[in-house]
Amino acid sequence: MLNISMNVFSYFHAFYLPVESCLTVRAYRRIQELQQLLEISYSNYRQLGGITEEERKMKKEEKEFKKTVRELEAQLESERVRRENLESQLDGCRAEIGRLRESRDRFDRGRCGDKKQPIHSSVVVKLAPNIGLLWAAPG
Repeated sequence: MLNISMNVFSYFHAFYLPVESCLTVRAYRRIQELQQLLEISYSNYRQLGGITEEERKMKKEEKEFKKTVRELEAQLESERVRRENLESQLDGCRAEIGRLRESRDRFDRGRCGDKKQPIHSSVVVKLAPNIGLLWAAPG
């Protein structure tokens, strides 16, 4: 709004503006005055410990955000525990694979020491005529 004193403003409008326009200007000033009084009232209310509607909404939203954060933290913790369990299982499987490979290597080394013959030829089956299997003996 222009920085014109009230008397000059009223004098100017009284002679040059229609009556409706003067009433509009006065109503607008009254609205501004009431808005300032309302702001002062809100300030006093807050200083005396009152909680405004906006503050209630903010506290409610903050509470909801905190609840959401707690839920997400709990979900994150459960996922962390799940991941740790899976990593533990993976370590166990890797250890088992290592043991099986070592066992296979020992078996292969032992088999290679027997003149490098395949497994099926290390046992000789002797058959008696007309009787079938009589006895089996190693090589």
